[in-house]
Amino acid sequence: MLWLLSKVELSVDRPARAAPLIRRMLEEAYRGADTTGWLVAVAMSAHLLACAGRDGDAADLLGTVRAVGARVGYQAEAMDAELAGYLAPIPDRPGIPDRSMAETMAWLRSAGPFAPEPRRGGSTLAGWGGAHPCGAGS
Repeated sequence: MLWLLSKVELSVDRPARAAPLIRRMLEEAYRGADTTGWLVAVAMSAHLLACAGRDGDAADLLGTVRAVGARVGYQAEAMDAELAGYLAPIPDRPGIPDRSMAETMAWLRSAGPFAPEPRRGGSTLAGWGGAHPCGAGS
């Protein structure tokens, strides 16, 4: 359900409203050991980073999704055409760190799209105000 609600918010160009849904999905999947659900939530987190102009971080996170997915036999992009579309613009880089799930969660909580942004006091998503590079239909 969280996945569908976040996709609705993204389809109408509201990533700041999608972000809490994605974060909740991420946390619930991690706590429940739902690896495939967690991979989808991490992939969506990479999309949020790309929307915020953090292409390098997005590419690193997508590399983690692909590495963990390969270990468990799951390809997040193959799950949903919209997800594949969200991830397509993210650069594919060699040598992306192969983080564990625990390391990825620690990074997402401290520096990912949900982390507080020190200069503004909000989150990485706070400055979007409805206009950003990942608008509806992109």
